[in-house]
Amino acid sequence: MTIFSVLLLLGLLIALVALKNYSNNTGKAWSRIFFTVFVLLFVAAVSIPSLTSKVAHAVGVGRGSDLIFYLTSVGVMFFAGATFLKFRSVENTLIDLTRQTALQHFDTDLSSK
Repeated sequence: MTIFSVLLLLGLLIALVALKNYSNNTGKAWSRIFFTVFVLLFVAAVSIPSLTSKVAHAVGVGRGSDLIFYLTSVGVMFFAGATFLKFRSVENTLIDLTRQTALQHFDTDLSSK
C-alpha cells in the first residue's frame, strides 16, 4: 500500500466522520474546513502545475493529473453526501411544518363545530 493510498483512505475517513456529524455544528464546521482545503488545493494546482507532479511522485502516484483526479473524486463524493444530508434535513423540516399546520387546521375545524 502506497503512502497515497493511506492518505486517500484517511481523507475518506475524515469525510465520512464529517458527514456522520453533519446535523450538528461540528459536522458543518468540518465540511467548511474540507471545502476550504479543497479550494486551496485547487488554486495551488492551477497556479503551480508542476507542483502536482512533484506531490504525486512524493506520495506514490504516477502523474499529477491522476492525483488531481483522485482528490477530485473524493471531493465530489463528500459534496454529494453533504448535499444529500442537507436535502434530507430540509425535507424533514418541511414534513414537521406540514404536520403542525395540519394539526392546527384540524383543531380549528373541531372547535368551530
